[in-house]
Amino acid sequence: MNDTSELKLGNYTSSISDATSLANIDGQYFTIVAVERRDYDTELGVMFTTKETFEVDGEPYSKFYTTRIAVVGKFLNDGKSNPDSRGAFTQLANDINSGNTLKVKCESVRSEKSKKNYFTLVE
Repeated sequence: MNDTSELKLGNYTSSISDATSLANIDGQYFTIVAVERRDYDTELGVMFTTKETFEVDGEPYSKFYTTRIAVVGKFLNDGKSNPDSRGAFTQLANDINSGNTLKVKCESVRSEKSKKNYFTLVE
């Protein structure tokens, strides 16, 4: 007698994520209270926990992730000056994770050099 049956992936999926993309709150002010590393494939990424809760698609979120280079660069070392430091927290990330907060918003700005728009955090 065989006690096995066909498995269904739907029976093994995790619950809905407690984080969403930073793009969902572009242009809104938020206060960062914690920073975590959250890479995507080979790209460095970060996830912020915010003091505020934002409704996105009818769900409340206070964790936001991104791989936007200008944003990530404020919190993780890119490894250009020291390849061994790639992905290590910057002093800003360490200070936030030590109990400090940072109030910012993510917005599109124009690069003076390339004349292209990119997303970064502004106060």
